[in-house]
Amino acid sequence: MCGHFSGKMLLPQSQEDFNSLIQKLDEFDILESTCRRLWVPVVQDYNEETGETRSQNTIFTIKHIHLRCMMARWVTGKNKEAPRYLPWGRGQPNGRHLQQCVAAVLNIDSKSRMAKVGYYNDDNCEDTRCFVCNVPETMTYKLRGLATGDGAPLKSGNVDASFYTEDNLVNGKHSFLGFNKNRILWSPDLQMWTLVVTETKTDLAATEAISPLGLHVWNIIDPASGSVTDNKQILKITKVLP
Repeated sequence: MCGHFSGKMLLPQSQEDFNSLIQKLDEFDILESTCRRLWVPVVQDYNEETGETRSQNTIFTIKHIHLRCMMARWVTGKNKEAPRYLPWGRGQPNGRHLQQCVAAVLNIDSKSRMAKVGYYNDDNCEDTRCFVCNVPETMTYKLRGLATGDGAPLKSGNVDASFYTEDNLVNGKHSFLGFNKNRILWSPDLQMWTLVVTETKTDLAATEAISPLGLHVWNIIDPASGSVTDNKQILKITKVLP
């Protein structure tokens, strides 16, 4: 997901970094939601007496131990570097080969409702957790899949083919502004990402994808009623490399 935005998962390098992360999340009221545990890009790496087997999880390809472990360590990044900062909670890590990923557990003061210093906990890599991305302030994206014929509702020339990330969050999420006439943003009413006409704020299409970036099916929206129709068009939004 972070790669869609040319970003990287955030990994605190010190207690100061961890505190700054907690304060930033507190500004967006994220800590009151389900995001009390965040993935950090640290996994367990094994050297096994019987060789290595690999299994794909939601963050990295990691090694699972099947027999006796000779040595285990926690690593980050493609080069498997040792993290500089691992603020384990009391008794952590305790999951051995069953919990090979790391989640940052964020605490909230019961009286002030303000965030407090959290800690790291080893966790099951198959669990669903939130995560934080560090992304460039501005990125340009190309919209592909616009039709050239008269039959399709989303046609080349009528819809912007290039977008860039807007500076501010819209409805709590990133938004994308076209160079001429359109925007892509999250609709709280539809609970979908929508392609809209900037000037009239008319919805053109919507997708249920977690992110609008990448290859997705978009449902055309009826301009008269504003409802999502069964008419579909496949669009692909990719970043423009510098």
